Amino acid sequence: MIAAIEEEFVKYKDLYREFSRLGAKGQTLGTLTTKKGVTHEEVVIREVDAVGMSIKSKAGFYRIPYEDLPDDLQDKYQFDPGQRDLKLAKEKGDENDHAVAVRRAEEQTKAAEDGRKTKEQTEKIEQAKRRMQEIRAELTSIDAELVQLQSELDREMLKRLRNTNAIKSKIAAKQARKATLAVELSRLQSSL
Repeated sequence: MIAAIEEEFVKYKDLYREFSRLGAKGQTLGTLTTKKGVTHEEVVIREVDAVGMSIKSKAGFYRIPYEDLPDDLQDKYQFDPGQRDLKLAKEKGDENDHAVAVRRAEEQTKAAEDGRKTKEQTEKIEQAKRRMQEIRAELTSIDAELVQLQSELDREMLKRLRNTNAIKSKIAAKQARKATLAVELSRLQSSL
């Protein structure tokens, strides 16, 4: 029976703390001097929790631990070292959880970037291979055309006709194209 009454009293104190702390938000205190002797002017309460009081003052934003608050504010907001320790442990756990989540997100981002780079590299290699096949096919075609043109040239030379210069020009153009393709093929092969 006494345990039940004590439990009800603890619940009542927790509700009172919560009510008074929530009601503090937005209140102005004017000047607040901490137990360490630091004075804050134009103080507006931003939040009161189990750890202390967060304020906005003329000089900026601060979180003042309960131990450093004047006794009247400690009493008004029912400071409890046990609650403070639980709140700090929860905040530390939240920070750790956040750090783990950030680390995981960074790892996932890096893995995605690595995957993207690998895919790009694979695509570049495949493009080079396709281009090499095209060049080889064109080289084979040029070789066949050169054989045919050389045969035509030989026939024309036997006939001693005037077309020999035109055929020689075609042969020279095909040989130039063949040389250009051979250089490109060599460059592609060395890049793999």
